[in-house]
Amino acid sequence: LATHIVDSLGLQYRAEAQGRFKNKNFYGIIRWEIINGDPLKPVPEINFSIMPKDKGFHYISDKIEGDAQWGTPYFIKKNQVLVTKLEDFTSQSPIYCYNVNPLAEAFRISKAVNITTTKESNIILLRYSDVSSDRAIDILSGVVQMGEDVIVNDKRKAFSQAIGFIEQRMKPLRRELDSIEAAMADLKQSPDYAFSENTEIAL
Repeated sequence: LATHIVDSLGLQYRAEAQGRFKNKNFYGIIRWEIINGDPLKPVPEINFSIMPKDKGFHYISDKIEGDAQWGTPYFIKKNQVLVTKLEDFTSQSPIYCYNVNPLAEAFRISKAVNITTTKESNIILLRYSDVSSDRAIDILSGVVQMGEDVIVNDKRKAFSQAIGFIEQRMKPLRRELDSIEAAMADLKQSPDYAFSENTEIAL
């Protein structure tokens, strides 16, 4: 569950700008990712900084630097990177981009999400704290959506099992009805049945 949320929201990719008192989180403002052509190949951990400029940004990664465009892939140490601007913003400080291990991030989220239930009602309370309110909302929404999907799948499975049970019970009834119909057909073709019909008509 947590791994799916991390992958779908790209939570393993971080973007922050260092501030005087606290860092500014750019979740929901810019999104970046490493484009990996082979899904089985592990995603390397890299870091770089970007500074917005006209129609794009300037990036620096160790001794490598250059200019790139929003939404256009470029390479850092043989890794194809895509940085997308989700909304307009201004920043006087470089934005530090880095990625973390997705499994470690999923484990952190699973420990941080607090789920509370009560015996008096069917209400489930979810709590999660984050420096980014948008990210917290997206994570909780993801948990709720996944829970709803599990419930729907369970209902479909139960419905399918019920249909299978009914089908199994109907099979012997169908065989019995078929045998009765076959017996009726044989009876109608017998001379005794024809005689009884004629006799009844004569009466």
